[in-house]
Amino acid sequence: MAYTNFTNCTANEYKNIIYNQETKNKIRILFNNVELEDADEYCELFEVQSRVIPYGSKVFMLENLVSQEATLILHNIDTSIIQDQVSISIGTLVDSQNDIYEYVPIGIYNLQEIPTTDKGKTTILLRDNSVKLDFYYNAQPLIELNGGNATKLQILQDICYQAGITCNVLSFLGDSDEIGVYDNTIKGRQYVSWLAGSAGAIPIITRNGALDFKYINNLSTIEIPIEKVEGFTNAENFKISKVIYESGIIKYEQGNETNDTLFLDSANPYVLSQEQVEDIYDIVNGFEINSFTTQRILGNPSIDAYDLIQITDYDETVYKCFANNILRYTGKLLNTFDSEISFERKKENVTKNSSETFRKWAKTEIDSANAKILIQAGEIGDRTNKQTSLTQDVDGLNSTVQNIPPMTTDTQGIGQVTLNNLSSVKLSEFKVHPTNQDILGLLVSPNTIVSSTLKVRSRGITFDGPVKAHFKIPKLYCYNSVYDEFIYNATDELAYVIRRVAIDNLGNKSILQEPYEEQYEYRDIQLEEGNYNIYVPGYPTAYIYAKGIVKNPYTTSYATSYELETKVEQTENRFNVIVREKVDKSEVIADLNVAIENHQGIIRAIGNVFEVDSDNFKVSPEGNMECNNAKINGNLVTANGVLTNLTFVDEIWSWYNENGYDNTGIGYVGFNSDAYMQNVVKSFMVFDIKLPNDFAVSSAKIHLKHWPTKWWNSNQTASRNGSCQNMQPCIMQVENSVINAQYLSDYGLDLGSYTFTQISGIPQFSFSDSIYQEKSIEIPLSIFENNQNLKIAIITSVATPSWPGVDNLYSALGPYTGVMSGITEITGYMKYNPNQQRTIQIGEQEEPQRVLQESENEPLNIGQPNEEEESDR
Repeated sequence: MAYTNFTNCTANEYKNIIYNQETKNKIRILFNNVELEDADEYCELFEVQSRVIPYGSKVFMLENLVSQEATLILHNIDTSIIQDQVSISIGTLVDSQNDIYEYVPIGIYNLQEIPTTDKGKTTILLRDNSVKLDFYYNAQPLIELNGGNATKLQILQDICYQAGITCNVLSFLGDSDEIGVYDNTIKGRQYVSWLAGSAGAIPIITRNGALDFKYINNLSTIEIPIEKVEGFTNAENFKISKVIYESGIIKYEQGNETNDTLFLDSANPYVLSQEQVEDIYDIVNGFEINSFTTQRILGNPSIDAYDLIQITDYDETVYKCFANNILRYTGKLLNTFDSEISFERKKENVTKNSSETFRKWAKTEIDSANAKILIQAGEIGDRTNKQTSLTQDVDGLNSTVQNIPPMTTDTQGIGQVTLNNLSSVKLSEFKVHPTNQDILGLLVSPNTIVSSTLKVRSRGITFDGPVKAHFKIPKLYCYNSVYDEFIYNATDELAYVIRRVAIDNLGNKSILQEPYEEQYEYRDIQLEEGNYNIYVPGYPTAYIYAKGIVKNPYTTSYATSYELETKVEQTENRFNVIVREKVDKSEVIADLNVAIENHQGIIRAIGNVFEVDSDNFKVSPEGNMECNNAKINGNLVTANGVLTNLTFVDEIWSWYNENGYDNTGIGYVGFNSDAYMQNVVKSFMVFDIKLPNDFAVSSAKIHLKHWPTKWWNSNQTASRNGSCQNMQPCIMQVENSVINAQYLSDYGLDLGSYTFTQISGIPQFSFSDSIYQEKSIEIPLSIFENNQNLKIAIITSVATPSWPGVDNLYSALGPYTGVMSGITEITGYMKYNPNQQRTIQIGEQEEPQRVLQESENEPLNIGQPNEEEESDR
């Protein structure tokens, strides 16, 4: 919100002063909290540009992260005073008699690039703390720490922690929703935008560098008289009356088309339900702004980019828009407002209501915690039940199409109902409830004389046919057309009462505000083939519904269910098509015919024998197979050769290590120092790749493990955490292979000269300084073309600092140095000729392959010690 924490004047006084032509301003600049004295004498320009609209687009969306970029030009200064954090405030003269200035903090900024100096002018490019969110966020450690899931709030707080910025967000819409999926190729900035958008909020960076969420129905409004605004233009009016989230197969919407539609980011994985969209609609409904652009006017540093500017003409609102301002200081403070907003137009899917003849339905379920989407559609008619489902998760795709012929008959009525032509299987379902009298225990006969031997007939429902069955039911009450209901469901094996009526000890009845269920023991009701009369003895007014299985016209027996099903299953390495016939719990495979015909060939399945014939895939009934790719449990020799997997362990290199480099596979990566020479060098990881001749690489990956490190100063009085930062994979080439050494020296070896060429297509990456992390990097295959031997280095791009002194090593080198280990895994094909003895060529040396032979008298023992070896033990 707008800055109001004034100490030398009120907000209204400041507003009147700031829009006065005689206003005087000063600038205050701090580098790492150390103030630059007389900053006004050095400052030629300070310009900060706030952006509500990201990515250069001017489409209004909630997911816009409000951030600032700034340019600071200073002349004739000692550049050594410039540090990585810059705090800037603008002062306004509010008391001329006492020369008192009211300073308003503009923001805390980070160096975006190394400052440049030309003709005495030093240009410093700055960004606020949003730049710290530009790292690839990996939620895996957090999710594993929380047993496989983490809440949205935990993820937001973890991002801020890893970025090193304060999180002012304590709660938001859906903050307790659990998330079980993550993508470590997406930056923290994008995650923050998605989380805010899913809560109906705009993410912002505050003046003190913290992350916060702002809601558009609770923004500050700053009034500016129209006479203070020059050269303005305006475009369309924008008023929200509808919210839509649509990502192809999923669509949630709320509101109407009276005005404009706010589209949520279709890529946002945290919009999970219709209810969530309805909650966002309640926040944004009715929000109204104008597109608006001005020329430069008198500046007001108390306005934030996400504030609303209300242009007034004699207390009447003319325009209202986002500030989205450019603030420019050159000894005088000027503002430009630029909130020209265009509107994203999307074609919405058209949904038609199904006819009343059939009950057609469709639904989509999203299980974000398990990365699973279920899409179902169906049609239920008088004689049909068709269902189609599509399930997709991280493991694959499953699709089914079912046509279930009608196998049941049902009936309902008062007193007595009839089910005809039932099969000899268990009853499917029935329901009973009273209509005008309670269903209680009954006497044997209305004319029975009371005696000591009188017995009460059990409450129950009777099925009277070729066999007679009776099922006991509990007491059921009715009151003012409201009734208890007993339900029997054989499919789910449930029997229960829905209680809607309460009765006290005196017999007084009342209607329950919250109905509840009482569970009863379930047992099968087994019937024989034939017709059945169904009734509740003594209760001619009881409502009865019953459902049973009819004689199955599709088989020679009777069945509880009959299904024809087509199923398609696709996973990472499998594609399967199934057509089956299912009767009751038995699956009928006999006379099964499956045919897929296209230009590639035919697949036939008859019983348990398969025959496949196509250009690229052939299987004979004898089991012989020809194909392009296959997964085989056993030896595999392809036209490309023998599938081979090679691994190369890392070496940790540093100019001033005792032994030149360490090949134990784990060590410090980042920077190293030599106190004797008072020098700082980079310490890096090297994979020395040596591939055999005739080896074709099909995939290459580097797997890294990283441990954060606590670095102490020389006298153990101060410490800070460090980790590998701005790492990049490079091709390393030796320019000078001569190693320089000094006899009996107490420092190490100078390993020569090298050049590093960054491998294109792989972005730089950094590790956390607080938790253990692992990372895999896919290496492009192009680097292996015509190059069997090469060195791949993992090295930091951070500039090597000058010698900081022993006491300051921990602060200068520590932040960029951690412990790493890794392996390079290369998969490919080795050319293989079974008629020749193989020779493996590695580098310039040749190693003949050992050949094991088995003789008739001396069988080859593998894994068993011979007698001589055993006696030695």
